[in-house]
This record gives sequence, C-alpha cells and structure tokens, in this order.
Amino acid sequence: MCGIFFTIAKELPKPQLQCKEYEADEIKSLMEERLSAQATLSSGDLVKVKNADRIRHLLAELSQLSVKNHRIRRELIQNEIEELSSVSGLPGRPGSSESVQPSLDTTLIDIMARGPDYARSVEYSGDNWSLWALGSVLSLRQPFSKQPFMDERYIFQFNGELYNNDCLDGNDGEYAVERIRKAIEAAEDMEEALVDLLGKFDGEFAFVLVDKNKGRAFFGKDHIGKRSLLYSSDEGLTVASLLGHKSTEMLHECKPGLLYSYDINSESISQRPYKDALHLSPRTGSSFCSGYKSTEQLVQQLHVHLRKACAVRQQTVRPLHPHKATVAILFSGGLDCTVLAALIGENYTGQDAAVTIDLLTVGFDNPRTGTSASESPDRQLSERSWYELSKKFYSTNVAFRLVQVDVHYADWLAHRGRVLSLIHPTSTEMDLSIAIAFYFASKPEKTTGWKMSANFKDATTWSDFQASKANYVEQEEDYTSATEVLFSGLGADELYGGYSRHESIFDTLEEDSDEGIIHGMYDELSKSLLHDITIIYERNLGRDDRAISSWGKELRYPYLDNDVVEFSTNCIDPHYKVKFDWTTVKTKKGEKRTKLYSRKYILRELARCLGLDKAADEVKRAIQFGAKSAKLEVGNSKTKGTETVSF
Repeated sequence: MCGIFFTIAKELPKPQLQCKEYEADEIKSLMEERLSAQATLSSGDLVKVKNADRIRHLLAELSQLSVKNHRIRRELIQNEIEELSSVSGLPGRPGSSESVQPSLDTTLIDIMARGPDYARSVEYSGDNWSLWALGSVLSLRQPFSKQPFMDERYIFQFNGELYNNDCLDGNDGEYAVERIRKAIEAAEDMEEALVDLLGKFDGEFAFVLVDKNKGRAFFGKDHIGKRSLLYSSDEGLTVASLLGHKSTEMLHECKPGLLYSYDINSESISQRPYKDALHLSPRTGSSFCSGYKSTEQLVQQLHVHLRKACAVRQQTVRPLHPHKATVAILFSGGLDCTVLAALIGENYTGQDAAVTIDLLTVGFDNPRTGTSASESPDRQLSERSWYELSKKFYSTNVAFRLVQVDVHYADWLAHRGRVLSLIHPTSTEMDLSIAIAFYFASKPEKTTGWKMSANFKDATTWSDFQASKANYVEQEEDYTSATEVLFSGLGADELYGGYSRHESIFDTLEEDSDEGIIHGMYDELSKSLLHDITIIYERNLGRDDRAISSWGKELRYPYLDNDVVEFSTNCIDPHYKVKFDWTTVKTKKGEKRTKLYSRKYILRELARCLGLDKAADEVKRAIQFGAKSAKLEVGNSKTKGTETVSF
C-alpha cells in the first residue's frame, strides 16, 4: 500500500516540507508530532470527561423512574444532564486544543502515515508549469520498491494490490510500471494503450501517471473503487489519497473503472472507461418459479469463489517486518466477517507452520446511554463467533486471537476531529460513527488479546464455555495487533441483499399475489443490488480507506474480488439473496399471516455448510450500532445520521 499526493499547476504553491527522501524513523517522528497536535482534549472536552461519570449515574437513575409517577424528578435529572453536557470545545470546533489547522503540509504528513516504511517527494518544472509529488510506502510485497517510480519521461505512483497470476510472487508496483511502460512503447496512442491495459489489472488499486514531456497526467482506480483517490482542479490539478486541506466544494472522489486525463496546457480533464470493464448482468426475477433446488450447487460454487479470493489476498502478504499474527480481520462476529474468518482459516490449514489470525473487535463507552464498551452488542457477539471458529479449527495449525479494543469517551473526544479530517469530504454523523469504529479497531495500541487454552477441548457447548470461560481461555495483557493487512467483509450486504431496504421491496406483497408481481419485485431487488455495488466506492470505500490507512494498515476485500462480484451478480438468482416465507403469528387480535425474511440467504447457507450455525442465524447489525459508536455525544440522540458534522 502507498500514499499518493500529486499536484501540477502553472503557479504551484510549495509546501514547507523538504523535497527529499524520508526514512521510517523520520516519518514516525512527523506522525507523532501531527497526532499530538490533533488528538488532544480541549478544555471543554476535559469538562465533559469529568462530567461523564455523573451523567452515567443520572442516566441509570432516570431509567428506573416512570414517566407517570416521577415527572418532576425526571425533569430535574434531564435538566442536569443537559447542563453537564452543554460545554464547548469539541475537537475542531471553537475552543479545541488543536492549534494546527488543515494545510498542505498537514495533508502531506497524513499521506506519509499511510506508508510508514519510506517516503519520497520530487519536483519538476516544465516550460510554464511545475509539478510536485509525494509517495509513501507500506511494503507488503517484496522486493522493497521506492515510490514514486521515475525515469527520464514518466513519474508513476501506485497504491494497491494486484492479483494477476503473473505478478503474485513479486512486487506488483514494479509489475504495473513495467506493463505500462511496455504498453506505451508498443502503442501509437498512449491513452488508448492505458484504457486497454488498466482494464486487465485485477485487484484493488489507485494510480497517477505523469508524462513530463507533454505535461499530461493520467489517474484512476480499479473497477470497483477499493482505494481512495480524490482530485481537485480549482488551481491546476491535485490528486491524492486524501486532501484534508481542500474545501468540500472543490473535491471529487474518482469514479471506478475510468481513466482520467489532464492536460496542463488546456487545463482540462477528460474521462474514458477501461476497455475490459466488469461484466455485470443481474439475474431476473422470473427464476423465482424454479424454487431453491440449486441451493447446494450455488453454495459450493460460492465457496470456491470466495475461498480463492481470500487465498490470493493471503499469499500476497509479505511485509518487511513479521508479526505475531499473519493477518487480522475487522470482526463484529456477524455473518460476513465470520464466514471470511473460516475461509481464511481453511486456506492456512495444513501448512507446516502454526498460524494465528487476529479478530479485531471494538466497543465504545457511551455516556449518552450509560453503557460500557464491554456491553456493546458486537463485543458479546464476537465472543460467540470466536468460540464457533475455534471449535471448527481445533486440532489444526490455525488459531484465532480475539483482540478486544475498548474506546473510552475521552479517546473518542480526542480523536473525533482527526477522524473527520481524514475522511473529508464525507462528513455526516453516520460517516463519523462508522469511520471512527474502524479507526479505533485498526489502531495499533496495547489492549487485551484472548486465545483458547488447552482446556478448550472440554467446552462442549457454548453454554459450557460461557459458564466457565476463565477455564478455557488465556489472556494476553498489553497485546498490540501490529499486522498491517486487515480483511474486511464489506460488499456482502451489497451483493446478497443485507440491508433493510432490500427487504422492504417486498412489503406490499400479499400471500395470494401472482407470480408476475413477485418476479417484478425480484427484478427491483436485482436493480437495487447493482446500484449498491456501483456506488459503494462513494458511499463506503473511500471513507473507510482514509480512516484505517492512517495507521499504516491496508484493507483487503474478498467479497469485492472481481470474480466474486461477477459470479454473485450474474449467476446467483435474486431469490437466493432475499428469501421470504409465510408464517402464522399470534397477536392480540388473533392469528395473522406475515412474511418471515432471510436476508443474504445464500451466504447463510454457506455459513451452515462451514459449520457456523450460530453465525448463520445472526441478524444484520450495522457497526455503528453493534460497537455503540453512533451518537456518543450526550444530548444528540435525536441527531439524524445524514446531518453534516463540521471539524
């Protein structure tokens, strides 16, 4: 993984940061100084932290008082809570302790944080224009290669991972630059050569290519948009992994599968789609009449596709510095990530060496609700799924370490402004609550790690394990998950119908509705899922990448593998994604017929095939609610997720 920053203009503002090479120690020092300036409690925040315990006590009392019988006392408590929480000084707002406002130099340091092993800045001047570029490197595929790649004519920056068969054993950045060089040399039209070649790249990537001779810059990202790449063309052109110092109105997230071309002389941007685009032809709803007779076959095929997608992302983890865990998984304990954990474990099974996989689960102290991190739904669910995975892989060379990250209210206050700066220009309350959960889950900090002990074989059931957990686990104090590759289950909801909006398509369906109506609803589901996967770059991927990569960590997405996306869209009928059955329920007025839904039905069947029955039955819960990172601020319970949060 790498951090990309590139700017070209006729009048170029220069940063204070020196144009030179930066080694790991110097990058670390700059990052620590930057973090110290950002993640510090203001005077107002300190008051809120001090008041948090009193607020928790009041909330506990309030929960015991009835509205009818204790109206006056409830009003007094609510007034005191409002008074205790109505202080100024949130990070990034007036009264904040951060004295360093976003600038070109702070953006460049944030770019370095993405690639903490090495960074280099370069500059070049043409006839009436200049360019400045910074590349930072997190080396995960050896041999180590410096960025930007440069020769007499071209500057190339590459952020991502390629999984083409002919580059799996080497450095994919070197592979990409060599393929581009050969394609350009063999072609009469440089742009034509690029749209032809880039469509053949398989993986998750973003890039910038500069032709110094002609004053042209080309940039873009993979077919789905799995890496952040922003651009601004208000003063020349700036393209970067993140741009915290640019105003929202000037920023654009690059669309996936497009080659962007910029000409410094005309100061114009054009776009062309890659030639080999993803071929997505959603199945129609008419297949509903065939029923579910192909379930077993589809589950087996999905198993093969997903396991292969995991395997290629596992075998390309070759960091400069080995760690206690080979890879880590962002882990809520839900269906999507637990299936991934099992597939990753299957791929490691049978190797000579013992393998440990970190399961990163995060929980937040929430003073608004009076709950602690250990009480968050994800914390409890993750333990159950960890138990189930450990049972499946008992007596193999694969072990799972449950890493429990507790986020205290003071930490949330201190880092909130930094997260908003990183994920810019996304800035809603929901964006913050999701991004900050991933941000802390990936933060390399001392916490508690848990592994199953030798006695675990005696825990025959989940109830046994719960009743005597201390007998079956080993606690590792002050454990830091330093592995640089994180696997994410993002994409499963978009491919297999995991959101409530997918279920709501069928709300008006009656039990006696004819098949034509049902077919039409499944057609609508297919269209909705296709839309979700085509905008996931803008809704999720860019934001999550900017938050997590700030710790020098790289995300990999097996569900968003090109082959998995094509198979899931083109070969799995929509009724295998959202399934419904009619059932009878009892109400106060008597019995009633109603629909019983199974979202992500095909993935749940795969979980059962893998022996993960508990995960297969788990309902969907968004991370901001599972980790309790949503609306932590006391007094903002009525804040809408779509409201903009300033920093």
